[in-house]
Amino acid sequence: VTAEQTARHQYDLARDARARAQDERDQKQRLLYPADMIVAQQAWDAGNVAGAMEILDRHIPSDGETDLRGFHWKCLRRLCDRSLERASISYPERISCVALSPDGSMVTAASSIYGKVAHVWETATGTRIDPGLAGMAVTCLPDEATFAVLGPGGISFWNPEEGMRDGVLPYSGGTVARVACSGDGSRLATGGFDRKVHVWDLATGDPPRVFDGPEFTIFSVALSSDGRWVAAAAPPQLFMWDVEGAGKPIVLNQEVENAFCVSFAEDGATLVSGGLDGRIRLWDIQSRQRKGILRTTNSAGVYSVACSSDGRVAAGAEDGSVTLWNVAD
Repeated sequence: VTAEQTARHQYDLARDARARAQDERDQKQRLLYPADMIVAQQAWDAGNVAGAMEILDRHIPSDGETDLRGFHWKCLRRLCDRSLERASISYPERISCVALSPDGSMVTAASSIYGKVAHVWETATGTRIDPGLAGMAVTCLPDEATFAVLGPGGISFWNPEEGMRDGVLPYSGGTVARVACSGDGSRLATGGFDRKVHVWDLATGDPPRVFDGPEFTIFSVALSSDGRWVAAAAPPQLFMWDVEGAGKPIVLNQEVENAFCVSFAEDGATLVSGGLDGRIRLWDIQSRQRKGILRTTNSAGVYSVACSSDGRVAAGAEDGSVTLWNVAD
C-alpha cells in the first residue's frame, strides 16, 4: 500500500465520519424542531417575544447544515420581527432615567449621577429637540407633550411649545432618583435616597402622601395609569402600594434581585421592571407573578424603563443606549 493510497483512505474515513456526524446532527434537529416550535409558539402567546426569538434562532442553519425551517418558523419569526421593533438613541452619560410621551413620538433621558441634564428626542428620527434641561429625573405628563423634570429648585414642567416653567412643585425631601406621573395626570410620585415614596395630588396641590417600607435606596418609582397603584424598586426589593389604601406595602419576591427600575403598562394590569442583567420583566399585577421577559441588544444593565399608550417599552441602559420595543398585541 502506497503512502498516497493510505492518505486517500484516511481522507475517505474522515469524510465519512463528518457525514455521519452531520447526519446525526440533522436527525437531532429533526427531533427537536417540532418541540421547539411548540415552545416558541407558547412563548409568543405569553407575550415573551424575546424568548420566542431565542428559540427560533436555534434553528438558523450554519454552513453545511440542513435548513429545516418551515412555514411555522417563518410565520413566528415574521410576527416577532414586527413586534420587536427597536431603535437606539445615544446619551453622553450613563442613563438613570428614561420616559416616553404617551403617543410614543418623544423619548427623554436623564442622569442623576453625572451631568444631571435631561434631553428629549423625536423617536421617529432620533433628533434632539430640547435646549438642555437641568434635572436628575424626568417623566412625561399625559398631555402628549409636557415633561416633568426634577431639578435643583423642585419639580418643573417643559414642553417644546412653551419651554420651561420653574418651581411648580417645590421639593426639599432629600435627593430623588426618580419622578413618575400617573397616566390620567392626577398624581405625581418621587422616590430616592430617603427610602420613602412621595405622592402628590396634582389637582389639589396638597402636601404629598408619604409611603414607607423599603430598607434600601429607592432607584425607581412608577404610578399606574389611574393613579391607584405606586411601585418602587429598591434593590433587592420591589414594592407596590395602594395609594388609596392603608399604606401597607406589597412585596414582590420573584427575581427581585434583578429589579432596578419599574413602570406600569397602560393596560393597568402589567408592571414592567428592568434589571442589571439587561432583562426587562413583565409582571401580572393581580397574581404578582412574572409573565414575560424582554432583552436588550447588548445585555447592558438597565437603569430605567418606561411604557407608552401605543404598546412601546423603552429601556435606558448603562452604556448610554435607549432600546425600544413594540410589545402591543
